[in-house]
Amino acid sequence: MTTTSTRPNRRGFTLIELLVVIAIIAILIGLLLPAVQKVREAAARIKCQNNVKQLGLAVANYAGANNDRLPNLYDVDTSGRNRASAFHLLLPYLEQEALFRAGQTPDPGNPTDTWWGAVNGGYIYNQGVVSAYQCPSDSTANGGKVTATPAAGYTSGGYVLNYLLLGTVNGNDPTRSANALYPWKAQYGIGNIPDGTSNVVLTAERITEGGAGAGAAYGTLWWWPASHQYGSPNTSAPMFGKYSNGVPQVGVKPSMADYSRPSSAHTGGMVVGLVDGSVRTVSSSVTASTWVLVIDPADGLPVPGDW
Repeated sequence: MTTTSTRPNRRGFTLIELLVVIAIIAILIGLLLPAVQKVREAAARIKCQNNVKQLGLAVANYAGANNDRLPNLYDVDTSGRNRASAFHLLLPYLEQEALFRAGQTPDPGNPTDTWWGAVNGGYIYNQGVVSAYQCPSDSTANGGKVTATPAAGYTSGGYVLNYLLLGTVNGNDPTRSANALYPWKAQYGIGNIPDGTSNVVLTAERITEGGAGAGAAYGTLWWWPASHQYGSPNTSAPMFGKYSNGVPQVGVKPSMADYSRPSSAHTGGMVVGLVDGSVRTVSSSVTASTWVLVIDPADGLPVPGDW
C-alpha cells in the first residue's frame, strides 16, 4: 500500500522577490541613517555645550581665586617672556591639576616654556590631550593631536577665547587690534566688564585644522601663548577677535574654514559661552554688526535679543 505525502511543496524566493526585499531594506536603512546621524549630532552638541559650560565655570573659579581677575590671554615670566596660554592657566579648574603642575616644572633647557613640562612620557606640547578642549563634532580633532606639518603630533584644541576680553586692546583703533603696552594682559576683572558678563562672548569654537588662511596647517594649539602676535595673524593661537571681525562660520567644511575667525562643524549653529557661564547657539545668519557687539566687552551698546 502506498501513501501519498501531504507535505506542501516548498518553493524558494524568486529573483524578483529577493530584489524587492533588498530594495525595502535599502529604503529602511536610508530612512534610518539620517535619524541616527541626527542623534549623534545631538549628543555631540550636548557634549560641546558641556565643554563650553565648563570653560565658563573655570574662568569664574579662576577669578574667584585671583582677586576677581580674569585670566590673561597668556602668562609671562618676570623677564616678559611668554609662558603659557589662558587655557593652561585654567587647567586646575578643569580637574587637570596634574597637567598644570607638570607645566610648572619645565624642561631645564627651556625654563620659561611651560609647554615643555614632562607629562605622560613626553611633554605637554605633544602629550597634553585635554578632552574638555575637544569638540566631538570636529572631524579634524584627531584625538587631540595635529596631523598637518609643521606641527604634526602637537596637542590641539577646538575652542578659542575672546582676545578683546582677555587681552588689552587700543580703544582708538576701530579694528580693535592690539597695539597696547601689555597686549597679553586681561584689562578687566569679572566684576567690572563694562557691558556685563551676560552680554559678552568668552568662548567660541574653531575647527582644529585643515582650513584656509595663514597658519592653518598648524591647527589650534591650546597651550600656545601667541608669542608672535605682533606680526601677521598667528592663527594657531587659541584666541579670536583680534585679527578679524568676520562672522563665525557655521557648518563649514574643514577645508573652507577661515582661521582668522571662529568656525564650527555643527550644522545648526555655533556653540559659544558667555562670561556669566551661560551657553548659547549662534545662528549662521548672525550679522557682522551683531557679532561685533557680542564680542566687544566695552562698546556700551545694547545687544540684540535675538542674536
